[in-house]
Amino acid sequence: MPTAKSPRPPTTPKTIYTKSAADITKEAKRRLARARSIRDRIVAVKGPRTVANTLVPFDELTTDVMEVAFQGELAFNAHPVASVRDAADKAYQ
Repeated sequence: MPTAKSPRPPTTPKTIYTKSAADITKEAKRRLARARSIRDRIVAVKGPRTVANTLVPFDELTTDVMEVAFQGELAFNAHPVASVRDAADKAYQ
């Protein structure tokens, strides 16, 4: 897990390189499930809130949600396969 001293490295685009609508949907669901898990971990914190137990996980959560949105939007606007664009649009929304 990243800490305040070691930021998370940039992500690798995955959505734009997929070949099927099912891949888009699977990746979006995976990232959103991870974001929900992180949210639950943040909410469950007992004691004082700190950078390590709140802000670092929140940064991870935000990254996952934004990757679904941004990569979904990119695939919606640029992917050559219509069914993939439709799945990307749904992920973006």
